[in-house]
Amino acid sequence: MKKSVSRVKSRRKGLAKKQVTRVYNNQNRAKSADASRKKILSAFIDLLVQNNGGDVEISRISAKSGVSQRTVFRFFKDKTSLHEAASEAIAAYLVRAQEDSKDKSVAQFTRDLFQSFDEVSKLTTAYVLSSFGQQARTIMRKKLNQILLERLKRDYAVQVNRENRDRLNFVVSLISARIWYEMRTDHALTGPQSGELVSWAIETLIRDLKLKRPDRSRSSRS
Repeated sequence: MKKSVSRVKSRRKGLAKKQVTRVYNNQNRAKSADASRKKILSAFIDLLVQNNGGDVEISRISAKSGVSQRTVFRFFKDKTSLHEAASEAIAAYLVRAQEDSKDKSVAQFTRDLFQSFDEVSKLTTAYVLSSFGQQARTIMRKKLNQILLERLKRDYAVQVNRENRDRLNFVVSLISARIWYEMRTDHALTGPQSGELVSWAIETLIRDLKLKRPDRSRSSRS
């Protein structure tokens, strides 16, 4: 009887060990798969930057990431899937930037955003140059414009009306990855340097806009 009990216990221990091993192996596989996927996506973004946003062959992605073409297709069935994954990475990054800036002034948000563009410079450059980045920019621009216009009202007490909406939209358009990219490539400025300049430009333009309002009101009365 004692032998049968001990056999049952040993079997249970054996099953428990197998279950732990399976869980451990599954976790390792998941980590390995995630690492491979990130390497492929990173290689794709690097090559996009090298090609100034042009087309990238799967064979080059495979060679740069150090995985087989078969592995590339296991995670991304085609180039469209790669573009979508890169777009999602960009969108997630921009959403985080917006959420982190909820209580910041427009000027501080601008400085922080341009600095963060430096921190993910390859992703930002791909966002600026590539076709999928242009699509993502169109979507995010609309969301960002609304948020920034509300903050301009809050920070500078300006009215967003038909008379000055175009001017304010221009001010908001300065806060963009495109401006960061042009200041970096054309003038060799860092993100913080560009952010400081754009913040100065915004404050100067808003101050000018507010100063001109009384003049227009007087002229309309006369």
